[in-house]
Amino acid sequence: MDHLRCKTPERVRNEIWTHLLGYNLLRVVKKELKLDRSLYEILQVLSVSLFEKAPVFEVLTSPNHTTNEPIRSNQLTLFDL
Repeated sequence: MDHLRCKTPERVRNEIWTHLLGYNLLRVVKKELKLDRSLYEILQVLSVSLFEKAPVFEVLTSPNHTTNEPIRSNQLTLFDL
């Protein structure tokens, strides 16, 4: 909510209320799921996984996997360099 996009007072009020609603919804999700992540981290996870068909609880509670294993993909290799 750095910058408001609307110009008329009615739409500015509507945009502010929408931001407040989203913020409080994130706070409720954090409290209900007993998450230790910050609101910023929760928002980042939700924005990345927005189109995944996974329950919100699974997405937010799964640990971050940081291993040194190479990522396996189905992409074919054109050249062995």
